[in-house]
Amino acid sequence: MNAPLVLHHFFGRAVALYGDKTAMICSGRTVTYRELGERVSRLANGLRGLGVRKGDRVAYLAPNTLEMLEGFYGVFEVGGVMVPLNTRLKPDDYVFILNHSEKRKCCLWIRSCMG
Repeated sequence: MNAPLVLHHFFGRAVALYGDKTAMICSGRTVTYRELGERVSRLANGLRGLGVRKGDRVAYLAPNTLEMLEGFYGVFEVGGVMVPLNTRLKPDDYVFILNHSEKRKCCLWIRSCMG
């Protein structure tokens, strides 16, 4: 089966076809594609509620965990542009990145499942 290589197409396809299969394991916690899809939808709805619209840049600070994966898909679902922030940077680096990215709407800090 040919499927377009468009992010929301192949993610939606993975949720539909492999819903009960493991999508990710984060610090011993297993998440299925269905659960990931639900979490992404909740994040996208929350972003919409904050006023994030297509083309808005969303700065997102999270370690390389489930929450960062959700962020990429959730921001994309609302049509936003993800501005991932590396957790190992210094505050001055964040200021530079945020100013350079022309972030307009939303800046998120995500507490990871790693505690």
